[in-house]
Amino acid sequence: MYDKKNTTYFVTLSLLLALFLSLTLDSSSQENYKGELLKASFVKSEIFQKAGELSFNVVRIYNYSDNAINILPILDVPDGWAIFSSAFTDTVIPPNSDISLPFRFRTPSTAKSDIEHIVSFKALSANKNIFIESSFVVKLESFHNWDVIIPEKRVFFYPRMNLARFDIIIVNNGNTNELISLDIKPDSKIKLECLSSSDFRPEINLAPNSDTTLCFTAAYVYSEDRVFDVSKVQIHATDGKIKIFRAVLIEKYSDTYAPFEIDRNLAHETEAGVRTFSKSNEVLPFIKARGSADF
Repeated sequence: MYDKKNTTYFVTLSLLLALFLSLTLDSSSQENYKGELLKASFVKSEIFQKAGELSFNVVRIYNYSDNAINILPILDVPDGWAIFSSAFTDTVIPPNSDISLPFRFRTPSTAKSDIEHIVSFKALSANKNIFIESSFVVKLESFHNWDVIIPEKRVFFYPRMNLARFDIIIVNNGNTNELISLDIKPDSKIKLECLSSSDFRPEINLAPNSDTTLCFTAAYVYSEDRVFDVSKVQIHATDGKIKIFRAVLIEKYSDTYAPFEIDRNLAHETEAGVRTFSKSNEVLPFIKARGSADF
């Protein structure tokens, strides 16, 4: 049975859908057409500078059509970068004309020099569709700033164990990768061992703004039984251009003494106290015993 009401409803819905699709396609076609008539470029396509410095560039947008075009300009910079110009706002480009948008930016001092940094520009339509895109490259000058850090405090062998532990820190505060060669030389009185098999790497590759810690154990193996001794661990580090020399001094104090007998027939004197040092706040205990006789 023929239903006139349902048929009319279906026809109306089809016409509305067709009209909506037509308007959507027409709007999209117009935006695509406008995008083809726009062109954007930077005055400087490549910038070479030092990290942390202020720089300047200009984006130019050309309108080759016979009608004015409204755009929303967007400038994208890498994370951590600072823009020192007023924010871009909705802009109208006159027909057959162009506009210039200047801006200043600063890179962070920690930005890496091993990669190319991209600054991009987009011009959006009222519907947030992209009309045009452009970009330029920022290359940073590399600087080397690495160091070898040894213990600030004095290092001692543990009493009765003749063992000492210390750390060496290799730090890279520069903005480029560093391949650092290490040559660690203990003297003949000690034996140096690492706490992990990776600590004796002859070369260390450090990324910018990073560090690594090498942990060592030193054993006092000298044949003579000395009450006091000083041993040295020399560290030679180089990246092929810069050379750094460090030395870790390890002190040994013996707190064990051979047994002694007191002759009751002699006048004896025993002295105990602490020993201080002019260049540090450390103190060390000591004891003296001596005897004398009158004839």
